[in-house]
Amino acid sequence: MTEHARQSIRLLAAKPHDCPYIDGNTARDVIVDPDLPLDGRVYSQILAQGFRRSGDYLYRPQCPSCRACKASRVLADQFVPSRAQKRCLKTNQSVEVTTSEIDLKEHFAVFQQYTQTRHTEGGMDKLSLDEFATFLTCGWQNPQIWSFRENGQLIGGAIVDNTIDAYSAVYSYFLPELKQRSLGVFIVLAQIQQAQANGKPYVYLGYQIDECDKMKYKTRFQPIELFNGKEWLLHQSVSK
Repeated sequence: MTEHARQSIRLLAAKPHDCPYIDGNTARDVIVDPDLPLDGRVYSQILAQGFRRSGDYLYRPQCPSCRACKASRVLADQFVPSRAQKRCLKTNQSVEVTTSEIDLKEHFAVFQQYTQTRHTEGGMDKLSLDEFATFLTCGWQNPQIWSFRENGQLIGGAIVDNTIDAYSAVYSYFLPELKQRSLGVFIVLAQIQQAQANGKPYVYLGYQIDECDKMKYKTRFQPIELFNGKEWLLHQSVSK
């Protein structure tokens, strides 16, 4: 089964599966034809149509009876941190952020602790080291691996795609015992700051899902746009 997105990009429908975010729902994704030649320009266009990357694949939820997943992107060039976000930056000012070459086993150890504590749904907590490597690498895009260290210890990591006009946050993880440090917020703030420094207007944060507590944090980063399936709309949040 196929359909056409904007610019006649051929899409393939994946098999329905249990939704990892909303209990009782059936989910279905569409994926960009794996045979489509991809480069930075095409990838930027596809991101702008609400897609995400996982390994070599680009996908977007298209569920039979639900539209809860809305792609999100922070307007980095207009972003000003809230009071809470400023406190987060101050709390983590001792954290060193680098994009050096990944130590796969070191990052996998932190990833395992994070997913087995905070994200036990969807199968991410069951990935092997080889599956983790497949998840973070890509044959047509060279992802950046961001390391977050304190006193030399790896306390968090992020898989980030550097595109023409944006950073796309593919996945992030941190030591769960440091959750009081709001490291997840800090990792997002670090990407926004880097986008501002490099003149990139957007940071893509994945899907905002209001019905899922773990996936509804993104609108705290203002201003932010959500994709309704046809266009990006500015979302106003009361959370500061």
